[in-house]
Amino acid sequence: ATGMEVDGRPAHVVAAGYGPGAFAIRRQARELGLGSRVTVTSLVADVEALFATIDVFVSPRTRDWFGAPILAAQAAGRPVVTTGVGAAFALVTEGVNGRFVPAGDPAALASAVSSLLGDPDAAARMGREARRMVAERRSAATAAERTEVVYREVLSDGG
Repeated sequence: ATGMEVDGRPAHVVAAGYGPGAFAIRRQARELGLGSRVTVTSLVADVEALFATIDVFVSPRTRDWFGAPILAAQAAGRPVVTTGVGAAFALVTEGVNGRFVPAGDPAALASAVSSLLGDPDAAARMGREARRMVAERRSAATAAERTEVVYREVLSDGG
């Protein structure tokens, strides 16, 4: 076994990004003999097509950020495994539409991903919930409604 199997089935990793991290991932995959199981691609123009090819979206970030990739994955109906930095806490609900793992803990990350890959029903349920949450809470119509509420409050105060 290569360590890249779930329930005896081969797993494939797709890493999207660029820069020194991408080169390091390619090198390490080759050194571990996993080159055929790891694809590293630069930023993707057709994000929807990429998300259609994956079962679980993983965000192992260790610094604060805005969470746009998580939101895009959720809109595509994918469960998320994330370290919970930055906007992740506003986007992911543990066990409902994804899983949290401690930042810098690759064993916990691998375990969470493996558990979702090993339980496709749970992953599908979380993916459906992720898509529903995006449609209800993050749509342009919802944002416009919330903005209108704020404007009405400000204007009603004589502002």
